[in-house]
Order: sequence, then structure tokens, then C-alpha cells
Amino acid sequence: MRRLFTVLLLFIFFSSEAQVEIGVQAGFNLSKFVFNNYDPFADQKMRLAPKVGVYADFELSQSFSIRPGIFYSGKGTEYDFGGEKNDRAISENCEIPVNAVLKLNKLEFFAGLYGAVLLNKHFKQGAEGMDRLNINGMYLPRYVPEDKGVRRTDFGFQIGAGYNLQPLAIRTSFSRGFHNLFKDASNYDGSKSTSFNKVFNLSIAYSFGQ
Repeated sequence: MRRLFTVLLLFIFFSSEAQVEIGVQAGFNLSKFVFNNYDPFADQKMRLAPKVGVYADFELSQSFSIRPGIFYSGKGTEYDFGGEKNDRAISENCEIPVNAVLKLNKLEFFAGLYGAVLLNKHFKQGAEGMDRLNINGMYLPRYVPEDKGVRRTDFGFQIGAGYNLQPLAIRTSFSRGFHNLFKDASNYDGSKSTSFNKVFNLSIAYSFGQ
């Protein structure tokens, strides 16, 4: 996160001559967890959640710009555990992406990094009264305010494309986290289980111009 903020501040300093457009963006995420060695959410479904925020587009040339932003971003997953319906893992995040944008007439393609800070988290499961959730063999800490088992930060990459209809734009993107979401999650055999966010997004943006 510190590196992302440093890159953002350095860019703003060195791009003081750039043309700047400010905009708002709103849409929805479809998110789930990705596991590198074992998937306890084998039957998980994408979770639908909002993503809203603001961005600044620093135009360095007619076809290239840098676009940082700050967003509220809902993530998590939904699953069916033990016949219970609508079981889910929910996270609410403050997300700061920084993307390089290539503009080709009305089309745009972008890629970059994001950093996120966890604002709120919650695990809902039918069985109550357990200190830890046993989800198909992976043990997760149940949500309590003092819980330290879920990481407070996330960091990852983002790629996407858009279609500009000034002042409106339609944008879609895919992002994947680099950070393990659960610090002390383990499998039945005691081995460490690592998991990451995977998110698809579809949004509409409105630019206020220079």
C-alpha cells in the first residue's frame, strides 16, 4: 500500500502539466475466492456487490493517460454449506487503483495495480456457536470485532477495457489479489491454505471534463 501511494504522489507531482479530467464511476462486482492448493468453496457462486467511487484521468498525450481513483468496493463469495442457503463471506473495502490507459478513438484499454484497505468483514453460516468456521475442510476464524484472522489490506493487479461516449463511458475489468486473505487458515491436514480475491466489474463512468 505504501508503495502504491508513493507512486501515485510522484506521478501527480511530475504530471502537473497534464490535462486532468475528474469523473465518477458506479457499477457492480462479481467476486469469489481463488485458492492455490485446495478449494473449500468448491461450490461457491459469484457474489454481486456494488463498486462506486471517483477517479482522475491525467492525459499525458492524446492516446495515453494515467488514471488513479478511490472506490468503495464490495467483495467476497457465496456458497451452499451443509444445505444452508445464502451462506456468504462478505468484505467491504476502500480500494485505490492506478491504471495506465491506452485510448484508441472511442475504445480504451487499461492495466495497473490496486491497493485496498478492509473496512468491514462478515462470515454468515447456518451453524452458530462455533469459534471457527469449518467450511469443507478449511477452518476460518468466525467474525468478531477483535478478529485478526482476516488481512486488513489487499494488493493486486487489474486489467480492463472501455467504450467512451463522452461524457459517459462503459468500462469492464478483471482484478486478482496478490495477498493471502486469511492469515491463519488451515486445511484438515494442518497445511496452510492460501486464498485471493478474484473480481469482475462492470461500471458506467461520467467525466466532468477538464
